[in-house]
Amino acid sequence: YRELVKPHHRRVCEYLAQDGMPVILHSDDDVRPLIVDFIEAGFTALHPLEAKARLPWPIFALVIGALALFGNIDVTRPAGTPEDVVQEVTSTVKAGKQGGGHLFHSDNLCAGDVLLENYRLALETLEDAGRF
Repeated sequence: YRELVKPHHRRVCEYLAQDGMPVILHSDDDVRPLIVDFIEAGFTALHPLEAKARLPWPIFALVIGALALFGNIDVTRPAGTPEDVVQEVTSTVKAGKQGGGHLFHSDNLCAGDVLLENYRLALETLEDAGRF
């Protein structure tokens, strides 16, 4: 990444930054070893934090003020019970707002087995849990 891709990422990020555009990098899995490189390349956000990659919340200490983070809502949980939905949203939002920079988002596409009622419950829970 550092030798072959990062220089190109940096050029793209610098070009878009000239017009004040944020640049969001989509990447899957555990990207902790590359987060500093993503910041140095000029990305403004990372999408998504994958709950399945078990990225620890202290990752925010590395990026506060430098990189916004989307995700860490396990997409399988909204397919569960209403209690699963409330627990997932509440715990993730509580951890993510410890310093800012977390954007509520699932860690992948919502599967077809997520009920509309559960999705609405997730948004309602966010409305309550997201206030600070």
